[in-house]
Amino acid sequence: MPRVSITMTAYNAEKYITDALQSVLMQSFDDFEFIIVDDGSSDATWQILNDCSDKRLIILRNEHDYIASLNCAMHMARGEYIVRMDADDMMHPDRLSMQVSLMEQNPELDVCTTWMEGFDLRGMHYVAPSAKGKLEHPLLHLLHKNNLYHPTAIIRSSFWKKHHLHYDSDYIYAEDYKLWSECAKLGATFFVIPQCLHYYRVSAQQVSRTKATAQAEVSHRIQQEIVEHITKQSRQGQHIGELHQMLLTLEKEHLLNHKELITLCLNLCRRIV
Repeated sequence: MPRVSITMTAYNAEKYITDALQSVLMQSFDDFEFIIVDDGSSDATWQILNDCSDKRLIILRNEHDYIASLNCAMHMARGEYIVRMDADDMMHPDRLSMQVSLMEQNPELDVCTTWMEGFDLRGMHYVAPSAKGKLEHPLLHLLHKNNLYHPTAIIRSSFWKKHHLHYDSDYIYAEDYKLWSECAKLGATFFVIPQCLHYYRVSAQQVSRTKATAQAEVSHRIQQEIVEHITKQSRQGQHIGELHQMLLTLEKEHLLNHKELITLCLNLCRRIV
């Protein structure tokens, strides 16, 4: 049984998937299986995967449905830890070694992410910092914004299976944000390694650019759910919940923008967490 299951989906990724494969297969930690679901690609992605002879690879083909393909890969995972990876990104050579070591030394941790470095076709590099260390109040962190970078994550498999976790198709374009919020509601312990262990390819085809409006709408819904969850857990929550509904009305009437709404909600929720 492998210690780690790396899960990745790939859709029309022929241009970059070889780089992703090589960065995983050359990891200093090598006790893993690499589960890749071709999400109905129409280019050479499937052929490239089949041409790779490494015995650690498990490749499957699915009809084009990103969330279903994600869940398929996660369901197949057999390792003690599940690691996420994207088909157009690359791993730092010691990413697995460092994350597994941290999880081994801290059995109370359920999820660990890292910082990442973005790069584009022009050769420009951007460090994307996140939080650092153990998150004391994950829901408050997530209410502010989601900068727990999904492709950098390692998740304790026992936590995933115990709570029957999955990616929710009702939250497409922000499914990772929804996942982290559900983990936080379940009491997950999060840790962020303040080091760039993942290289993130920046392109015009990314969801954050092509589906920015839809992604923002889903993200706002998740933030509203977080506020509702926090207020229900507190004796003073009823009053803050009522105030939250008033603030939502003000936002609809364009008397508040969304950033102002979240800032007010965050300040209120900090008082009762």
